[in-house]
Amino acid sequence: FAFSLQVVRGEMLQPWLLVDLHTVPYVHHWTHLWPLIVGMPLTVFFVAAVGYGVWRGERVQGLLLLWCGLYFLMVGGLVAKSVRYVMPMLPFLALLAGQLGVVLWGMAARRRHVWGRLVVIGVWGHLTMYGVAFARLYTTEDSRIQATRWMDVQLPPNSAIVAERGGFSMLPVLDSERYTLRFMEINTLFGVRGYGTCAATGHYLQQRLEPAEYIALSPVNRQVQFAAVPELYPAVASFYQHLAADELGFSQVRRFKNSPHLLGIDFGEDGAEPSFVGYDHPAVLIYKKNDRFALDWQKWKAGLERDTLCADDDLRRIAARLHQGDLEPALSQLEQVQERHPDLLFAALLEAYVHKLEGNEEGERRAIGRYMAGFSDGSRRANLLPFAAALSAAELGLAHVGLSALQAGLSLSLPDLVKHKMAASYLYVGNFFLDVDDQDSAAEAFRMSTEVLPLPAGYEALANIVHFQGHIDQALSYWEEALRLAPYRVDLGEKIGQVAYKHGFYARALPYLEGTLRLDDSRAEVRRQLEETKQRLAAGE
Repeated sequence: FAFSLQVVRGEMLQPWLLVDLHTVPYVHHWTHLWPLIVGMPLTVFFVAAVGYGVWRGERVQGLLLLWCGLYFLMVGGLVAKSVRYVMPMLPFLALLAGQLGVVLWGMAARRRHVWGRLVVIGVWGHLTMYGVAFARLYTTEDSRIQATRWMDVQLPPNSAIVAERGGFSMLPVLDSERYTLRFMEINTLFGVRGYGTCAATGHYLQQRLEPAEYIALSPVNRQVQFAAVPELYPAVASFYQHLAADELGFSQVRRFKNSPHLLGIDFGEDGAEPSFVGYDHPAVLIYKKNDRFALDWQKWKAGLERDTLCADDDLRRIAARLHQGDLEPALSQLEQVQERHPDLLFAALLEAYVHKLEGNEEGERRAIGRYMAGFSDGSRRANLLPFAAALSAAELGLAHVGLSALQAGLSLSLPDLVKHKMAASYLYVGNFFLDVDDQDSAAEAFRMSTEVLPLPAGYEALANIVHFQGHIDQALSYWEEALRLAPYRVDLGEKIGQVAYKHGFYARALPYLEGTLRLDDSRAEVRRQLEETKQRLAAGE
């Protein structure tokens, strides 16, 4: 309950809360929420009914108004502004509105009598049409099911589909046996706010979407939330904006949406509070990859460099100064970056690095303190912040800074539940170093991943690097550790056997070659290697 209070008060940011950050307390409920619930005419009538109840000052109305006032005083000031938070007021406001309607209907003066009845008929007529129109939504197949039916007909089996996680995700209705499902992992980017540069975010998103053939998403799940706060998530907000404009190598091929309508009247819901449409009638968008993917992403990432909400352009100039040894100008620029982008705590890590090069221990300590401030923020994911900072530094060509961020992450006291993802994130950074041909930094990132949590992938990655560097005995040890953690990896056992045989480690090769033949005795080459291995061992080699 305490956690929930922190969330709805805005003390602990969550993805679904982003859309509410710039709304006006107490006012937004009457300008945006009540019109969704009962329509604008009855919303205005509610306000008039409250005024009439105050003017009458009778005890019964006073008790109703007191209850509504106390309740609204509590929920109206919350940062979270969902329709369900004001719904408990509905029966009491309806009673007050009913009383005002009776008074208007029974006015004695002829002109007032006519106008009073017209107002009542208009308000109740609109309410009836709106209610029936909304109820008709439940006579139509849900848009998510419509979308999956269309996909089952139009998309080839085993198509690679990317979807988001979240409350209104498409994942529950997508057939994981029919399609190859992948995750966009926007929640990861949400959790590393202030520690990832726009370029690092762009690189991460491109990696997620490169294998995809289609994207299936609902805008109210994540898109509208991040679009509402581009100052906090400039790269993610820009990503959704360009995706919607078919400018990221994907083209929208279908849109499914059920809207409340009756007698040719469409009750529009543009800009509606996400949960109001997300539970029962969200829009569903299907995108298909086109042949402009690589070019579009290159153009988009270049645009991020010039985006004033991103600090990337300044950070690249700072990195260039650091490579040249111009520490004082770099430090001055870093101070300016932190003034313009106070939420970019990654810049504090760079400042600490500059102070370290200068030998300024006090300055380094202060900068590290600012950098670490986000690790105690419950709205950020402490287990992924080292990854975001390291990837950002590596993307700027500052490998030492990136490795220092990973090293600092090893000292965090974290529950085992989140260590798996943390270890995997270190592997991601290591693979980035491999992509830029920095094997030593990659090996160090992989080694630290195994310190976070011993995963087979970490040891296998380490083995691949040291094997390439010619350290065969060490490579075999890493592969054997990976196989110990993943004993059903038949391919890994075969690899150990053949590498050990090739380099003369016959005693180590023997059990793996035998194991390979037990699983597939038709392997003639493996059988030949096994016979030679036995002969050499018998000869004392």
